[in-house]
Amino acid sequence: MENEKGMVDPIAKLRLKPMEEKSIKEMIDYNEDKRIYTGTEILKMEMKDDLWLWNGLLPTRGIACLAGASDCGKSTLARELAISIAIGKKEFLGQQLNVRRGKVIYISTEDDVNGTNMVLKKQSLGLGIDSLDNVKFIFDVMPINELEKVAGKEKVDLIIMDSLADWFTGNSNDLYIVRGVMRSIKFLSKRYDCCVLLLHHNTKNSEKVAPDKNRLNGSQTLEGAVRSLIELRVGDKPNERLLTILKGNYISHERKQQSMVLTLDGEHLLYTSSGETTSFNKDGVKRSLYPKDLWVKRFQEERGDLSIEKTISRLFEKYLSEDIPSKTWFLDALKEEKNSQIDAIDNDGDRTNCKKVEIKKDERK
Repeated sequence: MENEKGMVDPIAKLRLKPMEEKSIKEMIDYNEDKRIYTGTEILKMEMKDDLWLWNGLLPTRGIACLAGASDCGKSTLARELAISIAIGKKEFLGQQLNVRRGKVIYISTEDDVNGTNMVLKKQSLGLGIDSLDNVKFIFDVMPINELEKVAGKEKVDLIIMDSLADWFTGNSNDLYIVRGVMRSIKFLSKRYDCCVLLLHHNTKNSEKVAPDKNRLNGSQTLEGAVRSLIELRVGDKPNERLLTILKGNYISHERKQQSMVLTLDGEHLLYTSSGETTSFNKDGVKRSLYPKDLWVKRFQEERGDLSIEKTISRLFEKYLSEDIPSKTWFLDALKEEKNSQIDAIDNDGDRTNCKKVEIKKDERK
């Protein structure tokens, strides 16, 4: 099949075939022939109250994306989510699950059946289950029209594509290729009234800066096509993970500024929520887990005639057993406390004239 430019269309094999059968309910819920509505028609429609499959993170229908660096635990999180839906859990990581059908399709193109076997056994042991019939695993890139048949038969809540990059037949920066794949996935989601979750990578070194929806690997078309975009990254500790909503319809700006703090159980590969949230400054430094009033008070009590650097070093020594903020955190906190003005101390410990401190990027060693 050729496109309007006479080039072979790499997306042709992914395009959906016309629906052969539709129930009355399906015709009402999804009218693929009607594309134009008046404002009055929209106003008279009954508003569906089932917007979320996973409250605030995954929509009931539409495309979502879970992004992050390699080896941060995206697949582990997605598999646990799939299991939670399949066994009918009411919540996942402290957020409500609205399960309608209790079935999931998991397409794994990175892990084979042996690797999945090992992970599932650990997770099922931790969850206390010995059967999992409601999750169907596929270990290959399946053309959309074939996946359509499986989705139509199973009637699922969620389809997970792990990972999205394997569905591109060419350069993932190519607008035409990405748009074609995303359009096909969108039609799949609409036709079978389910959420499609795409697992995808961020750009290189994105974990060194604050979470940002514009750091997805590939064409910007991808970010524009998803209704929900969440990021998973490794925290300060080996078993700590931070889950951040980068894009979401009907989600407040304040919630998008907060990351959920998760803990990964290495033995059973299961996540738990600490119930805490944190945020990042522009340099990607996590800071809000630290009680600001407490650490500013400790800093001021310890400082005396010492320089900022020596004061922080003293705090590191004094509170060695605690999770201590970095120098950047202290500088930002003090800047906020004193309206961008703090006393600068010279290296000899003598006070200089009051002046604005130059904030420099500094990582705690």
